[in-house]
Amino acid sequence: FGVDGQRVQHVLDADALVYKMEFPKLDKGQPRTISFLSRFVETEHFKQEQEQQKFLYRGTFGTGPSSGFIDNLLDVRPKNNEDRLDEDPVEPSTMSKVLGGAFNTNIKNPANTQIVSFGGKLLALFEAGLPHGLDPQTLKTLGEDNLGGVLKAALPVTIPDIPEPF
Repeated sequence: FGVDGQRVQHVLDADALVYKMEFPKLDKGQPRTISFLSRFVETEHFKQEQEQQKFLYRGTFGTGPSSGFIDNLLDVRPKNNEDRLDEDPVEPSTMSKVLGGAFNTNIKNPANTQIVSFGGKLLALFEAGLPHGLDPQTLKTLGEDNLGGVLKAALPVTIPDIPEPF
C-alpha cells in the first residue's frame, strides 16, 4: 500500500481496503456463482493523496509527507506512473521526511480499524476520526458519518488563544 512508488512505513498507516464475498444458497442441480468485490475506502485524505500522487498527511505509525524539493534534488522520486508492484519502493531520504513532516500535524484518517454494521449503516472506523459510511451493495464510500451529530471529530483541533487577564 502506498502512493506513487512510496510505501507506508507501517501496515496500520495504510488506507482501508474492504471486500465483500457473496455465497448464494445452493439450489439443487444449479451452478453456484460466488461473487467478490473490493474497494478502497475513499476518504477525503485518500482522494487528495491519489490526486497529488504523494503522501500529504501524517500516519499514526510513522508514514508522512516528504519534502518534494529534497526528493527532486536527490532524484529519488519515481520517473513515471507505471505499475511498480514488482519493484522496490521509493525510499525518501531521512532529511526529506523530516522537512516534509516538521510542521505537518494533520493526522490522516485512513478508516482502516474495523468495519461494522451499526444502526442500519455499514461503517469504516478509525480510532482518531469520524467513521465513513459505505454502501453495503457497492462498497462505495458515502462520506464521513457523525451518527446524526452524536460524534465529534476526534482529530486534533486548534484551540483559540485565550487573552491573559493582565
